[in-house]
Amino acid sequence: MLRRLHDELRQVARELVDGSTGAVVRDDNTTTRHVQPPLLGQLREAVAPTSDGGQGNGSGTYTPLNEHVVDVLTQIEADAADLHVKATMQDGCTAEDRIRAMVEIAGRWTNVDHVGAMLNYLREWSREIRDVLDPPKRFDLVAPCPACGVRFVWRQQDGESVKGPTLSVDGRTGCTCLDCGHVWPPAQLTHLAMAIGCESITGSASAG
Repeated sequence: MLRRLHDELRQVARELVDGSTGAVVRDDNTTTRHVQPPLLGQLREAVAPTSDGGQGNGSGTYTPLNEHVVDVLTQIEADAADLHVKATMQDGCTAEDRIRAMVEIAGRWTNVDHVGAMLNYLREWSREIRDVLDPPKRFDLVAPCPACGVRFVWRQQDGESVKGPTLSVDGRTGCTCLDCGHVWPPAQLTHLAMAIGCESITGSASAG
């Protein structure tokens, strides 16, 4: 049963996207092979308006755009996209396989926003994995923020308000003031250390 369904699935798919070849018996009992173009290709050709017999002088017959044909093609494309997603979800592919396939598809895109959105997803996954495998150092600096002068802020910790230093350091992103939001990226930590009177910002530090 399953094998028959797979065979029929491939056969109908070929008729849709690749075309088919059938035998035609003529009046003289000879048999010839007839190539049938793919159905979707025929449908796409039927979408565009055509003119026939005009020979450049404007006297040809004009066939207007067939809206029903357009509707059928649009619906098939939408359904095919939906089925493609469902098929990949049920497939036994790994995340690695899916990422390779996504990048291959995105390589054919021309929309900058779509490519950028996919890139952001991949960057975020990379960051999350690195944070799990090699957690960045996080600590506080007991010193006033050079940007706003605030030294301590109240934070929520385990459901309670706790007073803590305003300068919070993350080994990957740099130092952030929890009051004014100013950020010093890693490349500026040496400059920040000089500004608050620390020798270096490599671990939990305090300044006067």
